[in-house]
Amino acid sequence: HLNIAFANPDGQGKLITDGVNIIPVVQKAQEAGLEVYIALAGGAACLSQWENWIKTENRSAFISGIMDYVLIPNLQGVDVDLEWGTVNQDYSGFVLELKDSLDQYNLGMTAALPAIYRYPEVSDAALAAFDWVNIMAYDLTGPWRPNEVGPHSPYSFAEDALDYWQRQG
Repeated sequence: HLNIAFANPDGQGKLITDGVNIIPVVQKAQEAGLEVYIALAGGAACLSQWENWIKTENRSAFISGIMDYVLIPNLQGVDVDLEWGTVNQDYSGFVLELKDSLDQYNLGMTAALPAIYRYPEVSDAALAAFDWVNIMAYDLTGPWRPNEVGPHSPYSFAEDALDYWQRQG
């Protein structure tokens, strides 16, 4: 699998990849036998755009645009990488509606989620909607924790993350 990172909505809700044409990469990856997903959002995403477009009243039109974005280059799925502030009361509804749309075309849906934290806004139904979860087992230490020096992404952290998510079902 190849996740192309990242697509984000512009002011009209249209997904963009900062002017990068992904089609040549998609074609080359698919010729090599890879399934290609578009990763939505990412840690540097514009929170206000995502918060707006996943609201109940904007969601259906936004998801329709996501589907157009996925179907035109014949992608195989979507990786939902909404993080922190964008995982709010609208997140699970967005995930479930997106899953319904993707299922109509037999397309996959995955998520990127923190190593050892489950956002309370991720319902059991939303978690079950993902084909799998990509675990972000990094950022254990860094400048945000100046008194906790150590490895950024140790193997033990990955093991802890796998144990944590297996307990989530």
